[in-house]
Amino acid sequence: MIPPRIFDVRRKQQEAEKVVINKSSRLIAWQCGVHLLPISTTIAILWINFQGFYIGVDFPGLTSSDTTVLMLLQLSAKIHEIMIVASLSQIILHIVRHELLYGDGVPLGLIGSGLSFSNFEFYFRKDFYGSLAYLCCSKKRMKRTGFVLLLIVSGITAIIAGPASAVLLVPKPQAYPAGQTDFYLNGTSGQFWPEDLSGDMPELTALCSPSVSALRDVCPAGGYSSLWQRWSGINYKDLLGNDIPTFAKDLSGSRFYWPVHSPASRVPPLYALGDPRSANESIQPYTWLVQAHAASSILLEQVTKDWWKAVLASMDVVPSQVDDRSIRASALSAFAAVRCTGPQNLSTESKSMYFPAVERRWDWGENLEFDVGGVLNASSSSNLRFRWVQLPDRFGTVSSGAIVELPWVKHGDSRIVVGCSAQTGWVPTTLRTDSYTFWSGWYPYGIFFGERSPRWTPPSADQVLSPTNGRIAIGDIWLDMLTPPAPPVPGMNISWPASTIEAILASAGAGSLSENQDHAIQTEEWEKEDRATGGGRRRLLEAIISSVLADGLSRSGSHRVFTMPENESDNAIAMYQPRHDFNQQILRGRSALEVPAGDASTYTVLRSSMQLSGYAFRASLPKYLATTVLLAHAVLASFHMLWLIIRRRVSRSWDSIAELLALAQNSHPPDKALQNTGGGISHLRTYATIANIRIRSRPENSDRGHVELIFEEPVGQAGENILPNNEIEPVVLEDLHEMLGESSGAQTSMQSSWTFPVDSRKAQLNQTINLHGHSESTDNLIPRRRAKIEEASLVRIGIAYS
Repeated sequence: MIPPRIFDVRRKQQEAEKVVINKSSRLIAWQCGVHLLPISTTIAILWINFQGFYIGVDFPGLTSSDTTVLMLLQLSAKIHEIMIVASLSQIILHIVRHELLYGDGVPLGLIGSGLSFSNFEFYFRKDFYGSLAYLCCSKKRMKRTGFVLLLIVSGITAIIAGPASAVLLVPKPQAYPAGQTDFYLNGTSGQFWPEDLSGDMPELTALCSPSVSALRDVCPAGGYSSLWQRWSGINYKDLLGNDIPTFAKDLSGSRFYWPVHSPASRVPPLYALGDPRSANESIQPYTWLVQAHAASSILLEQVTKDWWKAVLASMDVVPSQVDDRSIRASALSAFAAVRCTGPQNLSTESKSMYFPAVERRWDWGENLEFDVGGVLNASSSSNLRFRWVQLPDRFGTVSSGAIVELPWVKHGDSRIVVGCSAQTGWVPTTLRTDSYTFWSGWYPYGIFFGERSPRWTPPSADQVLSPTNGRIAIGDIWLDMLTPPAPPVPGMNISWPASTIEAILASAGAGSLSENQDHAIQTEEWEKEDRATGGGRRRLLEAIISSVLADGLSRSGSHRVFTMPENESDNAIAMYQPRHDFNQQILRGRSALEVPAGDASTYTVLRSSMQLSGYAFRASLPKYLATTVLLAHAVLASFHMLWLIIRRRVSRSWDSIAELLALAQNSHPPDKALQNTGGGISHLRTYATIANIRIRSRPENSDRGHVELIFEEPVGQAGENILPNNEIEPVVLEDLHEMLGESSGAQTSMQSSWTFPVDSRKAQLNQTINLHGHSESTDNLIPRRRAKIEEASLVRIGIAYS
């Protein structure tokens, strides 16, 4: 309980003499404690940030309001800032005190710097920049410069310590790294991302015969059922507004975004992303799609399942505390770009039609004529028909051509055909989960078109393009597996033996022109609709062909992932063997799977990484910058503690404005140094006047001295030599006329140096000295010889002074 009279200001107690400098272990420990508390807090904050700590979607168990917790953390950051400023203040006060007592002195403007350094305005006041003149007037320039730099560094640290602490102490919703590992594909990169599909493929042919290719998830036609569902009933007049998620463009940078599912669900949903042709063909004259690589997605899904178990078991979080989970890996994904011509009237006798050509690497050029007499069926048909066609090298980097043949004119001898050219390849992408619905499938993100493979080399005049120069070479065997006879799909109403792509085109209404006997009327109808929809029919054809090609390519090599690819109920994955310490290794970002035995050239290595979204502490660039601020204080404070422990000189004097005022009030006023400064200071040089603290003897007590603030006095004109710090200008009788001014009969008042502060027992405040006649009261005060009035000495350790 506080004594009732401790705050009684009416109590009169005499101030005792004070020990200015001592070796008190308790006081040293106290001043070290001022540093240890903010340093310990800094270490704890840095450890939790650089070690990493995931909190979750909110702050469980603390309070029902996240805002309240964040406000408390902001308050904690402010308290940390106050501790840092107090610590820096101790350092500067110690140095100022040391320089005043034992050093080279401190300029007037910096005497109170230990209390003003944390104020940004201080560095733009005369107190600070006026004091800088003392840097160039001494041989100890480096020492003084170091002190000024310390002031500046301490000031910057104090000013931004609060924001720096808040950056580190207040968490924010962010992506928190939660593990990574390598995983292995059972095959070479050429088997998973082939560049030549034009030859015999016995391994794939044995597994994906035309009768099962559309029913087996690892075959080129494995996505047929999902694509049919996707395109069924699509309105070509408003293709871009049909079931396109509103967030698709934000996720993929495109306007196409949909998942492609697989029959047996061994392959996770593979999202297709892309953009349709533009109504203004000078901007984009083709339609393109990219679809995630199936084999990489299968392994990535299995890693994710095991990783999530590790998170729940080792990170002490519950699913409800996780805002979002994101897993990703860099891999090549299938790319397909298609451009189609407008409607062409083709009669029974016609043998040629036009297809778009590709110039150089990527530029779509003019439509070129090509003889298709050996491809098309000349017999009339009331059904839509589709044919792949191998285009020659003069069409550029085209992987394959395609012919869409609409139903023949009723009772006529012609039909409308459309020629399409497709270019395929592999593009570097990042496979990742859907950011909105975790584990709904994998989609390619951050697509790099400039690094596509196969690579393209400009041909010379006499050079023929190789099958894989800038394109994937596709042959008839693979195309037959891509578009086999269509198996029945629930809801499908097709009366003829259509291929998978014919079934998709028919369900999308690609051949829905009026059965007019005049093919010119059909062509006019098509072109009229294209003008109204910006090329809607061609855009639909291009999108469907692109989706079929991209889906087929994306499944390349996926059969090698499973130990028994032909057994659709067997999900065993080849080359997938978790280590015994899988949980610890994957969360630490180390390889958590056993490296496959055998030659490294027989398998492909990919790397996956995982993130959790929510409140978390983790290292980042802003936190690295904030760390430098807190470490700057920690280094300064550590050196100061070391100094205190080694030197064992500590003091608590003059650490407030009140104590500095009391010291100044009890000190002898300088004669010239601070002349005419009672109403303020105008000259910058005055702030550079050097001050020291010394002990002056007092007549009434020869054993104990009096602590005073002493300023260096100029001997002559401004800028001339300055007196030594430990001496006072001697007062000489012959100099009194010069000091006080000589005038016959004049009387001048002079304050006796030893009578300040006022001591009524020794002398009156002012004594009049008649320079031409001695008064009785002052005669004995005038020195008879040249001598110092008094000697100033250094403060001694452990001695109490008044």
